[in-house]
Amino acid sequence: MNRLRFAALLLAVLGGTALARAAGVPPLQHVATFDLRSQVMENRNEPLVARLDYSEKGRRLLVLTRSSQPSKRSSAFIYHLLLFDTATAAPETQIRLNDILAGGSRDVYAGFLDEEHYFAASENELLVFRIGATQPVARHAGDHGSHFANRSHIAHREHMLDWQSGKTFPVSAGTLGVSDLTADGWVLSGERNGYIARHHPVSGEYWEWDSGLRNPYPFVSASGRHVIAVGSRFDCRVWRVPSRAALGDCTQRDPGRTVLARYAAHPTLERFAAAWDDTIQVYELDPFQRIAEVKSDAPVQRLAFAGDTRLVVFTERAIQVWDMAQTRLIASASDADGSFMGIDKRPSVMELVNPNGRQVVAAHGAHQRLELRFYALPEQ
Repeated sequence: MNRLRFAALLLAVLGGTALARAAGVPPLQHVATFDLRSQVMENRNEPLVARLDYSEKGRRLLVLTRSSQPSKRSSAFIYHLLLFDTATAAPETQIRLNDILAGGSRDVYAGFLDEEHYFAASENELLVFRIGATQPVARHAGDHGSHFANRSHIAHREHMLDWQSGKTFPVSAGTLGVSDLTADGWVLSGERNGYIARHHPVSGEYWEWDSGLRNPYPFVSASGRHVIAVGSRFDCRVWRVPSRAALGDCTQRDPGRTVLARYAAHPTLERFAAAWDDTIQVYELDPFQRIAEVKSDAPVQRLAFAGDTRLVVFTERAIQVWDMAQTRLIASASDADGSFMGIDKRPSVMELVNPNGRQVVAAHGAHQRLELRFYALPEQ
């Protein structure tokens, strides 16, 4: 469906917001469950899921778990990395990262680089692995905090690494740290004073502009031609790059009244979704316009696109699948039977939509029970 036809259809049916009603909505198909706790328990420590990541084509799922050391005297954690075949929901590889990461493991991050490689990084070391191997194919210097990766580079606060050649480039990141990395190597970051920085470490090109937002968190659209930024008061603005021309404001309501705000860029189209508490909106970027709005029955914790018009919404107690072209809830999985809650009443802690648009994975519970649940999304 082309963009203009999609926008026309949305505007024709919009007329108001749609309220999510569980009654009569088909259940999301639950296809598999995997007990993580039995795989990563060591001396009854308390595991949780620290990171989920799908490979580029969605063939594999990376799961990073973190648990406390058996001895309370240690400030480090125990990290396990598991790779799953998403077709079978079965683990292929399991690595105890503490056995191979240098200098301890207080802060570990991991993710895919491409369909055949993934990485794990601590404050001291960054390891690159090939699928099927349990020992790294390359070792590099590490850094604290989140890492952003594409097919050729891994960026963090101070450096960007060409993970194939081993060459590093200094990063000019704002005081708030790196917030996004584009496919062609641009690093985005925010400053506490409201400025947004866009830096290309390989070429050295650097731009910045005043966003007018407090503590902006910028991210890019699928093509990299647009930057969306969210402030600490949940206000939202959009620019075209490289011109830095302001396109508009995407703040849904008085930002001072919003309790929770979440955003997601479409992986292939010039479109993004925004949720303020229980209100969800979809915006077209070229031209800039709001094209759909729905209302969930609970505040939105996370959201992600699954195909051109479907949006997967995660609340504290449910997973919802919306057809945004029809502003209609088409599938839902709720915890009416208590299945989303661990024995200690902790809700699901992390969810992710497969890039293939056909699967959702959720890590449920913590400590007393920790499991992965795989769900099949409805056919488009």
